[in-house]
Amino acid sequence: MKKILMGASALVMALSLNSCSSDDNGGGVSAAKLEGKWEFSKEKFSAAGQALPEEDYEGNQAGCSKDYITMSETGTYVWGDYWDSECSLDLTEGTWSLDGKTLTMTDEFGTDEMTVVSVSSTKLVVKSVTTEGGIEWTERYTLTKAAQ
Repeated sequence: MKKILMGASALVMALSLNSCSSDDNGGGVSAAKLEGKWEFSKEKFSAAGQALPEEDYEGNQAGCSKDYITMSETGTYVWGDYWDSECSLDLTEGTWSLDGKTLTMTDEFGTDEMTVVSVSSTKLVVKSVTTEGGIEWTERYTLTKAAQ
């Protein structure tokens, strides 16, 4: 699960690499909107066409800051994961790229692709679709822009 969450984070970071407008990249996403620090807020899962309700992001530890991804204009990202009751922080660094609405993120755990569903100055929604054992799984994450 951690690899999936890290992959999702990495993919989110990849969006900031490409600064094309939606007119330039075939209906894609403006990477400039993705630059900065994004905090995980909500998550939603579905499998084989059955969706669970959207819930608060379960990776956020009670009493700690929210898990986050910081995407830079240079195509790098840092994913911060607070993982225990003492708010210990694991950092994962990687690179990202954006092609239209497809965000590709690469780190020490591998390469993942996600789709940017929507992005505004305050909210980013990404999803990942995978197939395991013949079952299609969809993960959808909502992130909010952190205050500077």
